[in-house]
Amino acid sequence: MPPVIPGHNLLHDLPGFWLQQEPAPDAVILDQAGIAAHNQQLRQMRHHAMPSGRWDLRRLELDMQQVRRAWQLKLQLLRRSVGSGARVTADGKRPTALLDRLQQEMGHAAAVDEMRVVRGELPLRCYPAEEGLYEQAADGSALVAFDLAQCAQLRTGEPVRVLAQGRTHWYVWSTYGHGWVRPQSLTPKLSEAQVREFLEPDHFVVVQRDRVALWADPEGKGLLGMLRLGTRLPLQEQTAKGLRVTAPGTSGLTPAWLLQPAAVSVDSYPPFTRRNVLERAFSLLDSPYGWGGLGGHRDCSRLMMDLFAAFGIELPRNSRNQSEAGLRHVELTGIDAAGRREAILRAASQGIVLLYLPGHIMLYVGDDDGLHALHQFSGYLVPCTGASTGKPRETMVRVNRTAVTSLELGRGSSRTAFIERITRLVVLAPLTTPERGAH
Repeated sequence: MPPVIPGHNLLHDLPGFWLQQEPAPDAVILDQAGIAAHNQQLRQMRHHAMPSGRWDLRRLELDMQQVRRAWQLKLQLLRRSVGSGARVTADGKRPTALLDRLQQEMGHAAAVDEMRVVRGELPLRCYPAEEGLYEQAADGSALVAFDLAQCAQLRTGEPVRVLAQGRTHWYVWSTYGHGWVRPQSLTPKLSEAQVREFLEPDHFVVVQRDRVALWADPEGKGLLGMLRLGTRLPLQEQTAKGLRVTAPGTSGLTPAWLLQPAAVSVDSYPPFTRRNVLERAFSLLDSPYGWGGLGGHRDCSRLMMDLFAAFGIELPRNSRNQSEAGLRHVELTGIDAAGRREAILRAASQGIVLLYLPGHIMLYVGDDDGLHALHQFSGYLVPCTGASTGKPRETMVRVNRTAVTSLELGRGSSRTAFIERITRLVVLAPLTTPERGAH
């Protein structure tokens, strides 16, 4: 059984409980023009001269010499981490042999430039290897729940641009990240016409539920995969049996079937309203946690990516970059508790609010004897009671799922409460928005 989280009750798991606090839950917060402006801003984001928001793979200009230098720098930093004991294998040993193998794999990778599509859940590795790299715990063991060599998890239907082919792994860019993949789960190379038709179709569907089955035929035979919330695919035809779409297959792009028409939107995205956002967010409650998408699960930033993709709103892959996305931000550093509460409530009166603290991001949902958020997280610290004098002792309570929690969670621990650690609010709303109730 999952742990009972302090400050939580069953009503908190119902979107309707929070929506009843909203004076206009069906008001459109961002129209298509506002969403386009938000997405365009992401295309301007850079970190160390490299794209850090979202980008168009077809227009992405990359210098392979610069890319190779980045590989070597990354490998150099990894060597330092291994040498200091900061990165170990699952059995707590230093992966010295792995470093030489990574050097060889990167050195033998041949430059190419191809567009392909992901056929199934596919780990995007930070290095061309499957071995995990972990931090070392105080007792010498490896923190195996957090594979630091896992950059992300690519999803069925996502396009990638292959820039180098190694002996075991290929180096690719998706629309939100880059790293190394095993090529078996990619389609063959696409032609320019296929790329255009896949990325800019005349008609399309957007998945509005999680884990929607994709079938090889309209009779529900030949399961091709399970599509995630926010996945977009070209639409070929609507029939009485279902929707025929274009999907990635072993021989290239191929017809496939969606037999749950109510699980997708056709040729448009649903209105970006509080009701629609919360209903989709709460449909993901209790979904398991996975650092970097391990096991096909979600971490905090992937949860936000998938949720807002259902509305055509793009977000970067990690929480830090997500905190820099969007057209409106509110800084909370240096603000006292009362000021933080007031700032969150004011931002929530104007739009949908993401709460960022270093290393984590959450969706604000409402106030019930304290502010609450929905988020995907691993756990929280609880101070031990009755401990002897000396260094304070704490217990890590593992949650490892999507949950609604109070922002007071963690108060009194060395990490402090969530609300004390929030440094920035991301407000998804037009640049000028009247507060609810204002005249």
